Amino acid sequence: EGFDERIRKYLATDEISVGDYVMTGGELPALVIIDTVTRLMPGVLGDEGATQNDSHSDRGLLEHPHYTRPVNF
Repeated sequence: EGFDERIRKYLATDEISVGDYVMTGGELPALVIIDTVTRLMPGVLGDEGATQNDSHSDRGLLEHPHYTRPVNF
């Protein structure tokens, strides 16, 4: 929402969704895309194999819940 439909119809070659919700502007979705694409570039992360261990890298599924301390929150 929020832009001329002719842009999507006649100029866009791809569409990217960051989720099924409405936001007040395009700044935050743009930052989400910049962050997710940038971290895949060589040298951005400290460990080159770090993206291979991401939750969505293997089968597209989330990992089990992670917990830290204190045990009683």
